[in-house]
Amino acid sequence: MTYRVFTHLPSSKPAIAVILALLFFSPYLSAKIQVNVGGYYYPPFVEVTDGKASGITLTMLEILNRQQDQYQFNFILTTAKRRYQDFIAKKYDVIFFENSSWGWQDFPLEISEVYLTGEEIYLALQRPGRGQKYFDNITDKIIAGILGYHYRFLDYNIDEVTLTANSEIILSENHQTNIDLLLSEKVDIAVINRSYLQQYFYRHPNIRDKFLISDKLDQRYTHNTLIRKNSPITVKAFNLLLKQLKSNGSLKRLWQQYHLDSGSAYPKKK
Repeated sequence: MTYRVFTHLPSSKPAIAVILALLFFSPYLSAKIQVNVGGYYYPPFVEVTDGKASGITLTMLEILNRQQDQYQFNFILTTAKRRYQDFIAKKYDVIFFENSSWGWQDFPLEISEVYLTGEEIYLALQRPGRGQKYFDNITDKIIAGILGYHYRFLDYNIDEVTLTANSEIILSENHQTNIDLLLSEKVDIAVINRSYLQQYFYRHPNIRDKFLISDKLDQRYTHNTLIRKNSPITVKAFNLLLKQLKSNGSLKRLWQQYHLDSGSAYPKKK
């Protein structure tokens, strides 16, 4: 019907041309600002199966894209080791669930507000008479960790050559491998983030009694989004989006969806 009206207005061809041009280019005029979000295997935040990523970060991107129309957040898969190089190469603009002390000190970036806290803990097998004292001295034990992760017991060193030269350190590419190594008694301790362990025990409730979980922490940290300076989104704009997700309950539902301890969310400001 619209085109029929146009045919009845031959004297308005220039106006019609402008209208059609606006209709044609309107998607470009209203296009969202593209923001690339980096992520690497770091369950439950990013899980990778057969090259396909899933996890909390991907769900958070879906929520952000659904609840606002200014930015389009796109996920870019990297690795724990390669994430710095990809950041320099501008393959992504921001990275979620990160901490600036994990090797980012010399990079041109800004840090968002805290939206979650996390911990790295020690995991061992339950044995008769074995208790928390087992974790008092870990230097004489074989320990499994993840390649490219920063651990306090290793002085946050991620140099693969140096670490693999130590026969008491085994570095794999995923937590499941380390848990399997622990169950097969090929290692004494696995270092695992508490958020992953909470989800793992939810999926495998019958296996929890096999493990001894340390009260001693390898480290406690905050989760922030790191944003490259002069990226398509500013830290102020991202913090505003975070505030909206908190106020409308989206973040709380996200933590619940992935069975995270609510005590690790919304850290109180001092």
